Amino acid sequence: MATRSLQNLCSSLALVLTVTVAAGCTHSATDAHSSTNESGDKKLKLGEPGRLDLPGEWAAAVSGGEQPLWLSVGENSGARLHDGRGRAIAYWDRPLEYLDALPPSDDGRGVFAARTIYASYNSNNGRPVLFGIGTDGDGVAFQPMLEGDATEYAVEDVCLYRAGGGALYLFMMGEDYRAHQMMVTGDDGDYRLRPVRALPAPPGGEYCTVDQTSGTLYLSEEDRGIYAYEAQPETSVQRTIVEVAAPWGHLGGGPRDLAIGAGDLYTLERQRSALHGIGTDNGSSRYDGRHELGKNAAPETVTVSRANGERHLMVFDEGAERFTHFPLPASAKSEPTQRMPEVRASLQTDSVASPGDAADDPAIWVHPEEPAQSLILGTDKQAGLYVYDLAGRERQFIGNGRINNVDVRYGASFNGSRVDVAAATNRTSRTISLYAIDRDAAQLSLVTEVSTQLDEIYGFCLYQPDDGPLYGFANSKDGTVDQFKLSVSGAEWSGERVRRFSVPSQPEGCVADDERERLFVGEEARGIHAIGANPDDGTQTRRVAPIDNEILFADVEGLNIYRGVKRDYLVASAQNNNSYALYDAAPPFEPLAAFRIGMNPEAGIDGASETDGVFATNADLGPGFPEGMLVVQDGRNVMPEANQNFKAVPWERIRQTLDLD
Repeated sequence: MATRSLQNLCSSLALVLTVTVAAGCTHSATDAHSSTNESGDKKLKLGEPGRLDLPGEWAAAVSGGEQPLWLSVGENSGARLHDGRGRAIAYWDRPLEYLDALPPSDDGRGVFAARTIYASYNSNNGRPVLFGIGTDGDGVAFQPMLEGDATEYAVEDVCLYRAGGGALYLFMMGEDYRAHQMMVTGDDGDYRLRPVRALPAPPGGEYCTVDQTSGTLYLSEEDRGIYAYEAQPETSVQRTIVEVAAPWGHLGGGPRDLAIGAGDLYTLERQRSALHGIGTDNGSSRYDGRHELGKNAAPETVTVSRANGERHLMVFDEGAERFTHFPLPASAKSEPTQRMPEVRASLQTDSVASPGDAADDPAIWVHPEEPAQSLILGTDKQAGLYVYDLAGRERQFIGNGRINNVDVRYGASFNGSRVDVAAATNRTSRTISLYAIDRDAAQLSLVTEVSTQLDEIYGFCLYQPDDGPLYGFANSKDGTVDQFKLSVSGAEWSGERVRRFSVPSQPEGCVADDERERLFVGEEARGIHAIGANPDDGTQTRRVAPIDNEILFADVEGLNIYRGVKRDYLVASAQNNNSYALYDAAPPFEPLAAFRIGMNPEAGIDGASETDGVFATNADLGPGFPEGMLVVQDGRNVMPEANQNFKAVPWERIRQTLDLD
């Protein structure tokens, strides 16, 4: 494909893209095309076709006995199940349109994890439907599971997605040019659909399908092309072009219905009776060829399903009112890689008042005598410092500037009282703000501002070796890190710089390991550095955890340490990947695991994404947090949409999910 043609295509598509969506117009799919004519003549590899006379307009193979069973649904025919000889063995009198199937979950987690579930749409009352197929006293039977509320928009298609943590979602393509993502919540038969978000779909968007392995949602736009979105609701809303209509791509008059299986994406062409195949893998795509369906054929729907260990593709011919069945060859792809595991938060704080990118970094102050009176501190880098209780309710706000990163330590004095210390970088005054924490009142008060010579003061953390003084590390966006010795006793608190060093590019998050007298600094684009934490430990850092796109991804933002029973864990947030990495905090800093924080619908708490700061404690904080918690900033607060806040995950949930020591 010529570069100029692709640029022209991107320019024309930009006219119809909504402003909240970024279109990606360069990817490996275009590199795979030597020319439209040459690649367009490739023949799609399919098995020998066969005819199936089934009622309805959508069909799928179902595992059963020595031969697969055949499920079909239709607006006038209802749902029917047929044996290998075509005999009807079960019937459900429900006018259904569209069909998608989701096999059992490999790890057995989540709603309906142990069985195949089917999604459809009741065209009479405008309600989405989920059902299964099982047995009762009379044999095989349809088993209704959920019927949602009537939609306020006409529905064009439905498709299912199960996230890594077991959360189950239903997408409904609306004529309002949105892909409505709903979460299935509840248990014991009392299931509901909860709105999560509505993705802006292209004008003319009709059909959808989800690749369960990669978590990619594919949408087709009539006359134009196929687009890919992230199906995980905690990701940013952007789309990339997968394949397009002629003359720039291979899809002739444009795509119709979509189906996917084992990374192989199939679509019907709108103005020609042809089936096209597109291979997808790791965010790239390639055109695999087309199959002519016959001069007089009128293909309307396509489905891909797996039954009895084999893959089946079904095309419904609207003119002939019959299905053509294609056995699919075994997938050339390797076994699907395990998606990143998810944990769920069980607590969230009130939102910060500032809109947009505001909440940034948390810390936990553990009350030395009454853990239930502990506090969560959270910065608003547009306004100040928030103080929350362990229910997430705002207790205090100190509006002393654009506070960026915060940390805490214990044992200081102020005006004759024993207090603890919170310290934070203040981007308004380019200072370090020092706060006294009153243990009796569980409140903070601003004591002083320590001047710095950092033009763009940014990240921050505290360090206090055994029986040693208190230090603070503040960094700047140019890579400079300054170490300050802090005096936190008496009526006057102060600080002085005692060391300066740097990392090659922009840092932010840092954490000091007080026990090992070591400092970790996150270099956002490259990884994690370590250096001795004492002023006389030199100025040369060492990168101990590079970005590898397996455990650690860019941008490295928050850093903290959780002290476990058998080992200490270094925790890092990867903002661009919406994930969190765990390392052994002791040399050689072994990479251990990566995970995400997904939605907790039962608690009404969404997941966490685009995280800046993190903080971990092993303190027993009472019921729900006996092993402590991990608190993270949530950059995209949804379900419902609101200003940013902070999420807290019980550490035992992380330990159990990742099988940690």
